[in-house]
Amino acid sequence: MQTRTNIIISCAVGVAILSILALRQGDRGEALGLAEERIPTAESQYIGQLVEQFQRQTTARKQRSQSAPQERNQHLACVSARFSVVENLAPELTLGIFQPGARYPAWVRFSHNADPHADGDADAVSMAIKLLGVAGEKLYAPGPTNQDSHDFLLGSKSTFSYPDVETYAKAFAAFSSNQALQFYLNPFDSHIKLFLDANSSSPLPANLIETRWWSDVAYNYGDDRAVKYSARPCHRSKEPNAVLRGSVNPQEVLKRRLRDGTGCFEFMLQFQTDAVEMSIEDPSVEWDEFLAPFEPVALLTIESQDFDSDEQMEFCENLSYSPWRVLAEHRPLGGINRARRDIYAALLDSKNRGNEQYVTEPKEPEVFAQ
Repeated sequence: MQTRTNIIISCAVGVAILSILALRQGDRGEALGLAEERIPTAESQYIGQLVEQFQRQTTARKQRSQSAPQERNQHLACVSARFSVVENLAPELTLGIFQPGARYPAWVRFSHNADPHADGDADAVSMAIKLLGVAGEKLYAPGPTNQDSHDFLLGSKSTFSYPDVETYAKAFAAFSSNQALQFYLNPFDSHIKLFLDANSSSPLPANLIETRWWSDVAYNYGDDRAVKYSARPCHRSKEPNAVLRGSVNPQEVLKRRLRDGTGCFEFMLQFQTDAVEMSIEDPSVEWDEFLAPFEPVALLTIESQDFDSDEQMEFCENLSYSPWRVLAEHRPLGGINRARRDIYAALLDSKNRGNEQYVTEPKEPEVFAQ
């Protein structure tokens, strides 16, 4: 009798587990195809929370900068550049800004993460590229600003710290209230893997010209293709960040490099070839280069220059970048990009109101005193 009862209980437990798994699978819906998105029901709520958190953070940083002006500028450098699409670009790669032989003047801004809450990673450094002279309507063009620019946002790491907007918002709230351990080790909603990842971070890049840069999120490439971007140094030393082991400032390294020399990057595309292994909605998953190698499509060239004049640094401070300031063919994909659309818009609006004027886009390359 006892044996029969145990069998019944075991069967019931098994059915319950299978039912839960089936429900979870049902929540996920059908498998996504290439370049397809899925928006979680409560995502807009968490995006709203992130916007509020960023606005509070920006206000606090502004207050700190008033008492300590040296904390104001989180940008390492802002340099003029050229973005040149390869002359013999294959027809299947020709789309939007990527036209064979196209040339665009550009501004490249390197920034450190002044506050680890911002992108969930204190060690992140970003390279933002603004192309000028890009005709056509952009998905995001706030206020009375010039429409002829196109932005790329890359970082020093190939993945984003969090798998989705919900986790991102919860982590941001936990860190802001000094409850990081509760976030990582909550038995009902634990994030052990994120904890391990956070404690195995790589060093900050010191040689910005010899660092490889990545888009940790995906973008459309037309209607039914998705890509990630990467900028790979043309000339790479075996140990590009070796100088970091000392106390060398990456801004000083870049100054010395560009005082007498130049820098360049191969700008590359990686196409999504597997909707499961190369997730769009989970940017914490790295797209395997063995599944889909990167393909060079353009060259980003930074000529010899001095970039630290007061006028140029102020110009740099007032530039705005957004992953949504792009042609429709290159539309951002995934939840983190959807969150960034609202976050960047809200922060730019706050900045404009603080300055009592709209931050405008540069219409052509500006020349500053050297």
